[in-house]
Amino acid sequence: METICILSTTTLKQWEDFTRYNWQRTEAEVGASERLREAIFYVMNQTENELEAQARATDFALRKRAHEDKAALDELNWQRKQVSIGGLRSDD
Repeated sequence: METICILSTTTLKQWEDFTRYNWQRTEAEVGASERLREAIFYVMNQTENELEAQARATDFALRKRAHEDKAALDELNWQRKQVSIGGLRSDD
């Protein structure tokens, strides 16, 4: 018995080889995708941590500056009061 192959058909071996090749490519792409996803999550987590640290540092700097401004205003008001009191005493 003679086997006739039509040009548009494939043999079982060709089909198995092609399927195995596709399976290996799929496995490689899934692995690459998993590694990329892990890298993305790592970068996102690292960025979140850096942003939180920067927010804490900014909040601290603003609170420190507000405290310094209030202390300077209190000192200025105290000095103004001293000058006013001193001026009243000089008039005596």
